[in-house]
Amino acid sequence: MFRSALVAICMLTIGCGQTGEATVACPDDDADGICGDVDNCPDIDNPAQEDGDGDGLGDACDDCIGQDVAVTWDSDTPDPAQCTEDLVGKISVCWDGYILVNNGYPGTAWCAYKDVTEASCNGGPNPGDVYVCQAG
Repeated sequence: MFRSALVAICMLTIGCGQTGEATVACPDDDADGICGDVDNCPDIDNPAQEDGDGDGLGDACDDCIGQDVAVTWDSDTPDPAQCTEDLVGKISVCWDGYILVNNGYPGTAWCAYKDVTEASCNGGPNPGDVYVCQAG
């Protein structure tokens, strides 16, 4: 009787794994089984955590699945210095963190410079402002 009560208390307070060992629950807003603090797309269910371009933002949250070549933080407009000759015609996608919010980094202004053209980025769950790198 005492053991059953102990197991019930364990399940109510911290959860118990199949082996009977206590496991600590974590916030998982999208219920994909990945703790929100390490989930690469914390608000959209993506249990496999795919990240085709290796930018740390899950494909389910990424507007443009293309290799990131540079990232600028704390700015919602591209840095002209990032528009090098080899990126002419390629794009950067920018978020201000408030109106244009990327689920991977809410409240953060940033730009991702992609090795893709504008035609390959059309919408997605986190639309941002798209800028095309011009020769200059």
